[in-house]
Amino acid sequence: MVDWEFAVSASPLEDLGRFLRYERASRPVVASHFSRGYCAAGGKLPPNWRRLARWADLIGLNENLTHDHLPGPMVLDLVGRIRAAVEECAPRLA
Repeated sequence: MVDWEFAVSASPLEDLGRFLRYERASRPVVASHFSRGYCAAGGKLPPNWRRLARWADLIGLNENLTHDHLPGPMVLDLVGRIRAAVEECAPRLA
């Protein structure tokens, strides 16, 4: 049996972003291990793959906010993750 719930024809960076959603650049835990395994299995990553994956994951994070009846703590968590991703990826405007 195949579960097609999350099957999409899109960039693998979306999946990578979802996988690393809880990781922070300031305290990486799994990103380096994951990227080594991914490349060892034949995957190709651009030099700025982590940043691109974080940007791709912003789509999913924002989509989650469209769900009805989200508990308040979940909304706060999603907003915090969106804010962290933007702050990590966007250049500082001064």
